[in-house]
Amino acid sequence: MKRRTILILSSIGGVLIIAVITLYFIFYLQSKRAESITGLLQRADEEISRGYFFHAEQTIREAGKKANSSNTWLMVFKRVVPLCESVKDYSLLYDLSSKAVKDLPGNEEIRAFSVLSSLRTGRYEKAYSEAKKYLNSETYTNLKAEALLRMGVEPDPGESEAGDIYTAIRETLSSRNPEVFEEAAGKLKDPRLYLDASLLWILSGNPQRAYTVFFGNIPAGSYTEAGFFISYDAEEYDRALNLLETLERNKALSSEELLLLRADIHMLEKDYPKAENLYKNVIQASPDYSWIPYLNLAWIAEKRGDHTNEIENLMLSYEKFPDKKEVVLTLSWYLAQQNREENAEEKLQNFLKKYPDDVDAKILRLIIREGLYNEKRYLGSLWELFNLHPDNILLAQYFSWYLIGLGDLEGLKIVLKNFSNAVGDMEWVQFFYGLIYTLKGEYHRAEKCFKISLEQNFRWETSYNLGVLYLFAGDVDTALEYFQRADDYLAGNIHESNIMKKRSIVLTKIGKIMYAKGNSTAAKRHISYALDMDRENLEALFLLKQLEGDNKK
Repeated sequence: MKRRTILILSSIGGVLIIAVITLYFIFYLQSKRAESITGLLQRADEEISRGYFFHAEQTIREAGKKANSSNTWLMVFKRVVPLCESVKDYSLLYDLSSKAVKDLPGNEEIRAFSVLSSLRTGRYEKAYSEAKKYLNSETYTNLKAEALLRMGVEPDPGESEAGDIYTAIRETLSSRNPEVFEEAAGKLKDPRLYLDASLLWILSGNPQRAYTVFFGNIPAGSYTEAGFFISYDAEEYDRALNLLETLERNKALSSEELLLLRADIHMLEKDYPKAENLYKNVIQASPDYSWIPYLNLAWIAEKRGDHTNEIENLMLSYEKFPDKKEVVLTLSWYLAQQNREENAEEKLQNFLKKYPDDVDAKILRLIIREGLYNEKRYLGSLWELFNLHPDNILLAQYFSWYLIGLGDLEGLKIVLKNFSNAVGDMEWVQFFYGLIYTLKGEYHRAEKCFKISLEQNFRWETSYNLGVLYLFAGDVDTALEYFQRADDYLAGNIHESNIMKKRSIVLTKIGKIMYAKGNSTAAKRHISYALDMDRENLEALFLLKQLEGDNKK
């Protein structure tokens, strides 16, 4: 249920990361926008979230026709840059920025987007000429440096600052490694590069490192909004709440958004009464603001066994947001569980008429229609759906787990191969190959795949499986190292689902190794912890009986 917010989608190319982050955080909009612009851009946001990029482009072009001030233009560009990055086509940015600089020729902020558009469309000499002529602020030195780099020209001796950034950018080109950005930030003493590094740590799945880098190097009061969301992702909720107060004083977020974020934090801290009151306040202040309060109130009601309020909030969410996927899927699954499959299918069918390519809705419809009753038909339909969407990550992962459950390793290999051909190799693909080779008894190949996966992104499951392989091979010291890494991760991510059962499994393995090493005291301590977390852990119960039997001898 954790709702993560990504403030900035940085470029893979390294250079764009610096430029885009600068433009986003320095020019964050706080003033009110004309309603016509706001409505169009809200529609564009919805289209982008659903992957309808062509429609979003047309909507944003309409918004561009209505933009008549620096604030409204900046509001437009806030959508244009990530959209262009998503489709890898910057013609929209070039067209709109060309119009904007004609309307506001002396505005340096707008001019920076024009320079950026020239860089992204290969007009490097134009970008450098424009940057040198119009961009006098140090904020935009990076754009000049990138233009020089793209042209293959060294900076002039008098452009020392551009030269320093030129070197730093060259070192970070084509890199997604946050450590590279940390090193460059240290050389240049540039907090923006530390911000880049922090965001890359978030994207790589290490929010704690992002938190350390951000608050250890960026001056207090800078990039407050980024600091809030990094704290949020790192589960440093006290600091997140403090920063939220700063954002409230600065009026950087709407009152509804502030209430919603506070409610989310209390929800994650399992302070459900406080979260419930805040969600109700959001709905009272603005019933049409967001679907999130309704679904979270339904979840809280379900948790305390209040099924009347649960269905009431689910139905209210659907009444207010009938086209919101999360609402439709949640309500449909609830109805299916209440043996109201026809009602569930009706809602999914209505949704799919509007969004026929939505894979999540198709999967749920399959589960309700066939998965609950006819496994063979369900499997055939899954293959048909996957063949239509081999590049869909969620579908590929769901199907992979389903095939693992069936023991269909050959089918799983086909899914992984087709997905990799469509998208490229990813860490979870290597993880599944590791599972395949483990089940086939090819342990050396499994080890190699798990290690590749772990290098790309740390998961406790991968570290745990490596521990199991080394334990099986008799290398208890290496096994212990991987089990401890898995437990350290879980201990620092207390909001992970089924956290207690997962930690119980890992602690049992650590206890088993301690027992094998002859350290009965440490073994018993770990086994006791494991059983405190899951009283039904049979392996831990068996080991505890062994330990107690040894003590009686």
